Amino acid sequence: LSPDPPSFAANSASPSPNDAASPASQLPGNAANPASPEAEAAPAPVPFVFRRVAAVAGDEMVSSQPSDEPVRIERNHFWLLADNPAVPAKEALDSRTIGPVHIRDIVGRALYVVRSAVDHEPIQNSDQATIDDAPTMAMECNIEQLLERIKEEKGL
Repeated sequence: LSPDPPSFAANSASPSPNDAASPASQLPGNAANPASPEAEAAPAPVPFVFRRVAAVAGDEMVSSQPSDEPVRIERNHFWLLADNPAVPAKEALDSRTIGPVHIRDIVGRALYVVRSAVDHEPIQNSDQATIDDAPTMAMECNIEQLLERIKEEKGL
């Protein structure tokens, strides 16, 4: 790929929830939680990063740079993109700079984001993931308790 990461568009194959290469838990549009590539080499803990699944196995990513070859996503891999358009591509630490991410490096799907005690909300995932996650959100995600813990940690 070129030194200045291009933008990519997916030519998507229809993912099957039964295909091990594109499990229903990671469909395009979901927010994934991949392990940070720097984590193993870092002397101190590296925080998790959250990236959006843009393509799954069988999809082809086409670059905005004509000189770049298309990238076909292989079995058990995902193409992940940062959500924040304000972050330059070369700083985003996503598939534009690190390439496809293997399924073993994805920790899970993000359900809820807490930026502060007053700025928090459910993550906008695919329609199917939202349906699948509803019981977890209802029974296991105690937002008030989470916010109280954040206030305590920050001494508020």
